[in-house]
Amino acid sequence: MTTTLTTRNIMSIQGRLLLAAALMVLALAAFAPRADAAPGAAISVSPGSAQPNQAITVSGTGFDPGELVDVYFGGSLIGSTAASPTGSFSVRGQVPDMMPPGGHPLDAVGSMGSSATVSYQVDAAPASPPSTAPPSGGGSSSGGSTSGSGSAAPAASTVGSGETDPDATGELDDVATDEASAAGQPGAGAFNGLVIWVIVALVVAGGGVVLLAIWEERREHEQHQEV
Repeated sequence: MTTTLTTRNIMSIQGRLLLAAALMVLALAAFAPRADAAPGAAISVSPGSAQPNQAITVSGTGFDPGELVDVYFGGSLIGSTAASPTGSFSVRGQVPDMMPPGGHPLDAVGSMGSSATVSYQVDAAPASPPSTAPPSGGGSSSGGSTSGSGSAAPAASTVGSGETDPDATGELDDVATDEASAAGQPGAGAFNGLVIWVIVALVVAGGGVVLLAIWEERREHEQHQEV
């Protein structure tokens, strides 16, 4: 009787041990990581930094195959795409306008719950070059001449690097030509005066001849009357 009870006790203890071992195996199998489990979602951005309105490319891995992925830059949507069968994607967008310099969050959010975030550096936009427009109303100088209101220099001015102004040179040449012409005919006025005096002399001489002929005729007439 004692032996029978002892055997039953042993069999009961073995059964309990076997049951506990089976439960432990099931628990380990349920909570053990799978060898083919996909890694967590992650994203990368190229280039490493950018200015506002500059194009960037956001690449992601570890997302669920086929899920729709929205990419946000500082809360603004810059692109959307669907993950490939391997869980990867690539979206091309640009840094939002007027984004201040510094680090800003860039998020990739999947429609099936996958998500990843990185901080992206925004560079300051280049400063605008200063205006090079010439001042209005100012005087301008050219070579040795200066004009107060941008007008052309006088006739005797020079232009460039000592070259004579062609317009001024032409005017000077015309004046010099006229003076040379006048200087080349010094007897023109005297000749004209001489001609006038010759004409006057001829008129006077002709008048004298006529008076002399009249006087001679009257004298002969008187002599005839006396005879």
